[in-house]
Amino acid sequence: MSFAALSELIDNYPAPKEVGQGATQEEVTQFEETVDVSIRGDFAKFLLRYGWIDLAYTEIYGLGSDISPALELTKITLSERTEMYPALLKHLIPVYNDGAGNLYCINTISEGEPPIVFWNHELGMDQKPRQISSSFSEWLCQHISEMTDV
Repeated sequence: MSFAALSELIDNYPAPKEVGQGATQEEVTQFEETVDVSIRGDFAKFLLRYGWIDLAYTEIYGLGSDISPALELTKITLSERTEMYPALLKHLIPVYNDGAGNLYCINTISEGEPPIVFWNHELGMDQKPRQISSSFSEWLCQHISEMTDV
């Protein structure tokens, strides 16, 4: 699934919907420097175009001047790494909390387009996060489609 397909789904999603104004490249670079990861691929495109989204209470973390503190990616990433147990691995970027404390994350150490992995808060630090999808766009398209099929 492409970022263009994801953008079409987001843009045409019915209410309730809140969409950010997009992050600047400077905000993305500041995040990368602060948490020591590199953002690339579809998630980078998402941040620059939208920044963050809230579709029918499905909140995708992000960046931007118009973001709620509850969705601010830098704050959440640092908190998950330092305040939570098990501490989130340094190469994972959280993008969505399932409401039960588990996280869907971007795996930044993968080659090519970074996949989405599942971080289970009930497992320990030595867990190997399970790959859920081959890309952010594929995962979010599937998630949005499942929401609209209900």
